[in-house]
Amino acid sequence: MDPADLIDVDGNGYSTVELGDRIWMAENLRTSRFRNGDTIPLIGTGTDSESAWSETTNPARTIFRGDTDNIRRFGYLYNYHTVSDNRGVCPEGWRVPDENDWKALEQEAGMPSIDLNRIGWSGAAENAGGKLKSTQPEDWNSPNEGATDELGFKWVAGSTRYAYGAFENANSLKVFGGLWSASESDQEYAYRRLARFNRSDIRRNAVPKNSGLSIRCVTDFTVSSEKTNEIPTQLKLEQNYPNPFNPSTSITIKLASIDRVKLSIFDVLGREVAIIADKRMGPGSHTFTLNTSSWASGVYIYRLETRAGVISKQMTLTK
Repeated sequence: MDPADLIDVDGNGYSTVELGDRIWMAENLRTSRFRNGDTIPLIGTGTDSESAWSETTNPARTIFRGDTDNIRRFGYLYNYHTVSDNRGVCPEGWRVPDENDWKALEQEAGMPSIDLNRIGWSGAAENAGGKLKSTQPEDWNSPNEGATDELGFKWVAGSTRYAYGAFENANSLKVFGGLWSASESDQEYAYRRLARFNRSDIRRNAVPKNSGLSIRCVTDFTVSSEKTNEIPTQLKLEQNYPNPFNPSTSITIKLASIDRVKLSIFDVLGREVAIIADKRMGPGSHTFTLNTSSWASGVYIYRLETRAGVISKQMTLTK
Protein backbone atom coordinates (compact mmCIF):
# COMPACT_ATOMS: atom_id res chain seq x y z
CA MET A 1 0.00 0.00 0.00
CA ASP A 2 1.37 3.39 -0.96
CA PRO A 3 2.15 5.75 1.95
CA ALA A 4 -0.39 8.24 0.57
CA ASP A 5 -3.13 5.62 1.00
CA LEU A 6 -3.11 6.27 4.78
CA ILE A 7 -3.19 9.90 5.83
CA ASP A 8 -3.99 11.26 9.28
CA VAL A 9 -5.98 14.38 10.12
CA ASP A 10 -2.78 16.46 10.09
CA GLY A 11 -1.98 15.32 6.54
CA ASN A 12 0.87 12.99 7.53
CA GLY A 13 1.24 10.00 5.20
CA TYR A 14 2.18 6.53 6.47
CA SER A 15 3.52 3.36 4.91
CA THR A 16 1.59 0.20 5.77
CA VAL A 17 2.10 -3.55 5.69
CA GLU A 18 -0.33 -6.46 5.32
CA LEU A 19 0.23 -9.15 7.95
CA GLY A 20 -2.26 -12.00 8.06
CA ASP A 21 -5.79 -10.63 8.04
CA ARG A 22 -4.74 -7.17 9.28
CA ILE A 23 -3.01 -4.12 7.86
CA TRP A 24 -0.58 -2.32 10.16
CA MET A 25 1.02 1.09 10.02
CA ALA A 26 4.74 0.62 9.37
CA GLU A 27 5.56 3.95 11.05
CA ASN A 28 4.84 5.45 14.47
CA LEU A 29 1.88 7.80 14.72
CA ARG A 30 2.71 11.51 14.62
CA THR A 31 -0.68 13.22 14.61
CA SER A 32 -1.28 16.22 16.87
CA ARG A 33 -5.07 15.95 16.66
CA PHE A 34 -7.93 13.53 17.11
CA ARG A 35 -9.99 12.45 14.09
CA ASN A 36 -12.56 15.21 14.71
CA GLY A 37 -9.85 17.87 14.58
CA ASP A 38 -9.55 18.49 18.33
CA THR A 39 -5.97 19.12 19.41
CA ILE A 40 -4.24 16.57 21.66
CA PRO A 41 -2.60 18.78 24.32
CA LEU A 42 1.17 18.95 24.10
CA ILE A 43 3.07 18.80 27.39
CA GLY A 44 6.64 19.88 26.82
CA THR A 45 9.81 19.96 28.89
CA GLY A 46 9.43 23.20 30.83
CA THR A 47 9.85 23.69 34.56
CA ASP A 48 6.45 22.35 35.55
CA SER A 49 6.11 19.79 32.79
CA GLU A 50 6.88 16.71 34.89
CA SER A 51 4.06 17.40 37.35
CA ALA A 52 1.73 18.42 34.50
CA TRP A 53 2.41 15.10 32.76
CA SER A 54 2.15 12.91 35.84
CA GLU A 55 -1.00 14.52 37.23
CA THR A 56 -3.11 14.78 34.10
CA THR A 57 -6.09 12.48 33.62
CA ASN A 58 -6.68 13.84 30.13
CA PRO A 59 -5.20 12.96 26.73
CA ALA A 60 -1.67 14.28 26.22
CA ARG A 61 1.26 13.96 23.83
CA THR A 62 4.88 14.86 24.18
CA ILE A 63 8.13 14.88 22.20
CA PHE A 64 11.07 12.92 23.53
CA ARG A 65 13.16 15.45 25.48
CA GLY A 66 11.51 18.26 23.50
CA ASP A 67 13.56 17.64 20.34
CA THR A 68 11.21 18.17 17.39
CA ASP A 69 13.66 16.39 15.07
CA ASN A 70 12.48 13.17 16.74
CA ILE A 71 8.90 13.49 15.50
CA ARG A 72 9.41 12.43 11.88
CA ARG A 73 11.25 9.20 12.63
CA PHE A 74 9.87 8.23 16.06
CA GLY A 75 6.54 10.07 16.26
CA TYR A 76 4.97 11.58 19.36
CA LEU A 77 4.76 9.83 22.72
CA TYR A 78 1.14 9.62 23.93
CA ASN A 79 -0.43 8.71 27.27
CA TYR A 80 -3.12 6.02 27.52
CA HIS A 81 -5.85 8.65 27.99
CA THR A 82 -5.20 9.52 24.33
CA VAL A 83 -5.47 5.86 23.32
CA SER A 84 -8.82 5.36 25.08
CA ASP A 85 -10.42 8.68 24.07
CA ASN A 86 -13.58 8.11 22.01
CA ARG A 87 -12.62 10.86 19.54
CA GLY A 88 -10.11 8.42 18.04
CA VAL A 89 -6.40 9.07 17.61
CA CYS A 90 -5.99 6.84 14.53
CA PRO A 91 -7.14 7.73 10.99
CA GLU A 92 -10.74 6.92 10.04
CA GLY A 93 -11.27 3.16 9.87
CA TRP A 94 -8.13 2.43 11.90
CA ARG A 95 -7.68 1.69 15.61
CA VAL A 96 -5.03 1.35 18.30
CA PRO A 97 -4.28 -2.41 18.43
CA ASP A 98 -5.71 -4.38 21.35
CA GLU A 99 -4.35 -7.61 22.79
CA ASN A 100 -5.99 -9.72 20.06
CA ASP A 101 -4.29 -7.64 17.39
CA TRP A 102 -0.90 -7.85 19.09
CA LYS A 103 -1.12 -11.60 19.59
CA ALA A 104 -2.04 -12.08 15.92
CA LEU A 105 1.05 -10.05 14.95
CA GLU A 106 3.26 -12.04 17.31
CA GLN A 107 2.01 -15.27 15.77
CA GLU A 108 2.88 -13.91 12.32
CA ALA A 109 6.38 -13.37 13.73
CA GLY A 110 6.53 -17.03 14.79
CA MET A 111 5.78 -16.79 18.51
CA PRO A 112 4.21 -20.04 19.82
CA SER A 113 0.64 -19.87 21.13
CA ILE A 114 1.82 -20.94 24.58
CA ASP A 115 3.84 -17.71 24.90
CA LEU A 116 1.19 -15.23 23.75
CA ASN A 117 -0.28 -14.61 27.23
CA ARG A 118 3.03 -14.60 29.06
CA ILE A 119 4.03 -11.49 30.99
CA GLY A 120 7.64 -10.59 30.25
CA TRP A 121 9.96 -11.40 27.36
CA SER A 122 8.95 -14.04 24.80
CA GLY A 123 9.85 -15.16 21.29
CA ALA A 124 13.65 -15.16 21.49
CA ALA A 125 14.01 -18.62 19.95
CA GLU A 126 11.82 -17.55 17.02
CA ASN A 127 13.52 -14.13 16.68
CA ALA A 128 10.03 -12.63 16.90
CA GLY A 129 11.29 -9.17 17.82
CA GLY A 130 14.05 -9.25 15.24
CA LYS A 131 11.57 -9.99 12.46
CA LEU A 132 9.67 -6.83 13.37
CA LYS A 133 12.54 -4.40 14.04
CA SER A 134 13.76 -1.92 11.45
CA THR A 135 17.27 -2.57 10.18
CA GLN A 136 18.05 1.13 9.64
CA PRO A 137 20.95 2.40 11.80
CA GLU A 138 19.01 5.63 12.43
CA ASP A 139 16.31 3.64 14.23
CA TRP A 140 18.30 1.56 16.73
CA ASN A 141 21.62 1.41 18.51
CA SER A 142 24.14 -1.17 17.35
CA PRO A 143 24.24 -4.12 17.56
CA ASN A 144 20.55 -4.30 16.63
CA GLU A 145 20.12 -7.86 17.87
CA GLY A 146 18.37 -10.19 15.41
CA ALA A 147 16.95 -7.36 13.28
CA THR A 148 15.82 -8.54 9.84
CA ASP A 149 12.53 -6.62 9.38
CA GLU A 150 11.45 -9.53 7.21
CA LEU A 151 7.79 -8.81 7.97
CA GLY A 152 8.08 -5.15 6.95
CA PHE A 153 6.76 -3.83 10.29
CA LYS A 154 9.76 -1.48 10.73
CA TRP A 155 9.58 -1.22 14.54
CA VAL A 156 11.71 1.73 15.67
CA ALA A 157 12.94 2.79 19.10
CA GLY A 158 11.96 6.24 20.44
CA SER A 159 12.32 5.70 24.21
CA THR A 160 9.56 6.80 26.64
CA ARG A 161 8.23 9.35 29.07
CA TYR A 162 7.67 7.84 32.49
CA ALA A 163 4.33 8.17 34.28
CA TYR A 164 5.95 10.44 36.88
CA GLY A 165 6.87 12.88 34.11
CA ALA A 166 10.60 12.35 33.57
CA PHE A 167 12.26 11.30 30.32
CA GLU A 168 14.98 8.70 29.98
CA ASN A 169 18.42 10.17 29.21
CA ALA A 170 19.11 11.27 25.65
CA ASN A 171 21.13 8.14 24.87
CA SER A 172 18.02 5.99 25.37
CA LEU A 173 16.40 7.30 22.18
CA LYS A 174 17.60 4.33 20.13
CA VAL A 175 17.76 1.79 22.97
CA PHE A 176 14.12 0.67 23.22
CA GLY A 177 10.69 1.37 21.80
CA GLY A 178 7.32 0.80 23.48
CA LEU A 179 3.97 0.60 21.69
CA TRP A 180 0.56 0.89 23.34
CA SER A 181 -2.06 -1.82 23.39
CA ALA A 182 -5.65 -0.57 23.68
CA SER A 183 -6.33 -3.22 26.35
CA GLU A 184 -6.33 -2.32 30.02
CA SER A 185 -4.75 -4.46 32.72
CA ASP A 186 -6.71 -2.70 35.49
CA GLN A 187 -7.87 0.80 36.40
CA GLU A 188 -4.32 2.13 36.66
CA TYR A 189 -2.43 0.10 34.05
CA ALA A 190 -2.65 -0.87 30.38
CA TYR A 191 -0.62 -3.28 28.24
CA ARG A 192 2.26 -2.41 25.95
CA ARG A 193 4.79 -4.17 23.73
CA LEU A 194 8.47 -3.39 24.06
CA ALA A 195 11.52 -4.10 21.88
CA ARG A 196 15.18 -3.37 22.64
CA PHE A 197 18.26 -2.95 20.49
CA ASN A 198 20.09 -5.75 22.34
CA ARG A 199 17.29 -8.34 22.36
CA SER A 200 15.54 -10.37 19.66
CA ASP A 201 12.34 -11.03 21.64
CA ILE A 202 9.27 -8.98 22.62
CA ARG A 203 8.17 -7.89 26.08
CA ARG A 204 4.49 -7.89 27.06
CA ASN A 205 3.71 -6.08 30.30
CA ALA A 206 1.41 -3.51 31.84
CA VAL A 207 2.54 0.05 32.59
CA PRO A 208 0.86 3.08 34.24
CA LYS A 209 -1.59 4.88 31.97
CA ASN A 210 0.33 8.14 32.26
CA SER A 211 3.35 6.57 30.58
CA GLY A 212 4.31 8.15 27.26
CA LEU A 213 4.60 5.53 24.50
CA SER A 214 4.42 5.36 20.73
CA ILE A 215 1.32 4.26 18.81
CA ARG A 216 0.90 2.05 15.74
CA CYS A 217 -2.56 1.81 14.19
CA VAL A 218 -4.14 -1.28 12.65
CA THR A 219 -7.18 -2.17 10.58
CA ASP A 220 -8.75 -5.41 9.40
CA PHE A 221 -8.05 -6.49 5.85
CA THR A 222 -11.34 -6.02 4.02
CA VAL A 223 -12.26 -7.27 0.57
CA SER A 224 -12.53 -4.52 -2.04
CA SER A 225 -12.54 -4.32 -5.81
CA GLU A 226 -8.77 -4.82 -5.63
CA LYS A 227 -8.81 -8.09 -3.67
CA THR A 228 -11.15 -11.08 -3.78
CA ASN A 229 -11.93 -13.81 -1.25
CA GLU A 230 -10.77 -16.59 -3.54
CA ILE A 231 -7.39 -17.99 -2.53
CA PRO A 232 -5.44 -19.23 -5.58
CA THR A 233 -3.52 -22.49 -5.39
CA GLN A 234 -0.44 -21.04 -7.10
CA LEU A 235 1.22 -17.79 -8.10
CA LYS A 236 -0.28 -16.27 -11.24
CA LEU A 237 0.22 -13.11 -13.30
CA GLU A 238 -2.74 -12.31 -15.56
CA GLN A 239 -2.50 -10.67 -18.96
CA ASN A 240 -3.22 -6.97 -18.56
CA TYR A 241 -6.64 -5.76 -19.70
CA PRO A 242 -7.29 -4.08 -22.02
CA ASN A 243 -4.34 -4.85 -24.25
CA PRO A 244 -3.41 -2.96 -26.41
CA PHE A 245 -4.45 0.04 -24.26
CA ASN A 246 -4.46 3.84 -24.09
CA PRO A 247 -3.83 5.26 -21.58
CA SER A 248 -5.00 2.97 -18.73
CA THR A 249 -4.83 -0.76 -18.15
CA SER A 250 -5.21 -3.15 -15.23
CA ILE A 251 -2.84 -5.88 -14.06
CA THR A 252 -4.04 -8.69 -11.78
CA ILE A 253 -1.79 -10.91 -9.70
CA LYS A 254 -2.86 -13.96 -7.70
CA LEU A 255 -1.03 -15.08 -4.57
CA ALA A 256 -1.44 -18.42 -2.81
CA SER A 257 0.07 -17.15 0.46
CA ILE A 258 1.51 -14.07 2.14
CA ASP A 259 4.54 -13.00 0.14
CA ARG A 260 6.82 -10.11 -0.61
CA VAL A 261 5.71 -8.74 -3.97
CA LYS A 262 7.48 -6.53 -6.47
CA LEU A 263 5.59 -5.61 -9.64
CA SER A 264 7.70 -3.58 -12.07
CA ILE A 265 7.41 -2.22 -15.62
CA PHE A 266 10.32 -2.24 -18.10
CA ASP A 267 10.78 -0.94 -21.63
CA VAL A 268 12.11 -3.19 -24.40
CA LEU A 269 15.68 -2.09 -23.61
CA GLY A 270 15.35 -3.50 -20.11
CA ARG A 271 15.16 -0.13 -18.35
CA GLU A 272 12.87 0.00 -15.33
CA VAL A 273 10.06 2.46 -16.06
CA ALA A 274 7.95 2.13 -12.92
CA ILE A 275 7.48 0.13 -9.73
CA ILE A 276 3.78 -0.58 -9.22
CA ALA A 277 4.12 -2.45 -5.92
CA ASP A 278 6.95 -3.39 -3.58
CA LYS A 279 5.53 -4.74 -0.30
CA ARG A 280 4.20 -7.77 1.57
CA MET A 281 0.73 -8.78 0.42
CA GLY A 282 -1.83 -11.30 1.58
CA PRO A 283 -3.18 -14.28 -0.36
CA GLY A 284 -5.84 -13.65 -2.98
CA SER A 285 -6.32 -11.72 -6.18
CA HIS A 286 -4.95 -8.15 -6.35
CA THR A 287 -5.61 -5.74 -9.22
CA PHE A 288 -3.53 -2.66 -10.01
CA THR A 289 -4.67 0.08 -12.38
CA LEU A 290 -1.89 1.69 -14.36
CA ASN A 291 -2.15 5.15 -15.96
CA THR A 292 0.44 5.64 -18.70
CA SER A 293 -0.66 9.00 -20.15
CA SER A 294 2.92 10.34 -19.96
CA TRP A 295 4.54 7.26 -21.56
CA ALA A 296 5.58 6.78 -25.17
CA SER A 297 3.82 4.26 -27.38
CA GLY A 298 5.42 0.86 -27.58
CA VAL A 299 5.84 -2.57 -26.04
CA TYR A 300 6.50 -2.86 -22.30
CA ILE A 301 7.28 -5.82 -20.07
CA TYR A 302 5.68 -6.14 -16.65
CA ARG A 303 7.38 -8.45 -14.19
CA LEU A 304 6.14 -10.01 -10.96
CA GLU A 305 8.84 -11.04 -8.47
CA THR A 306 8.03 -13.03 -5.30
CA ARG A 307 9.68 -15.72 -3.21
CA ALA A 308 7.43 -18.18 -5.04
CA GLY A 309 8.83 -17.23 -8.44
CA VAL A 310 9.25 -14.60 -11.17
CA ILE A 311 6.79 -14.14 -14.08
CA SER A 312 6.89 -11.65 -16.95
CA LYS A 313 4.40 -10.64 -19.64
CA GLN A 314 4.24 -8.08 -22.44
CA MET A 315 1.75 -5.29 -22.99
CA THR A 316 1.34 -2.70 -25.75
CA LEU A 317 0.60 1.00 -25.38
CA THR A 318 -0.85 2.60 -28.50
CA LYS A 319 -1.47 6.33 -28.93
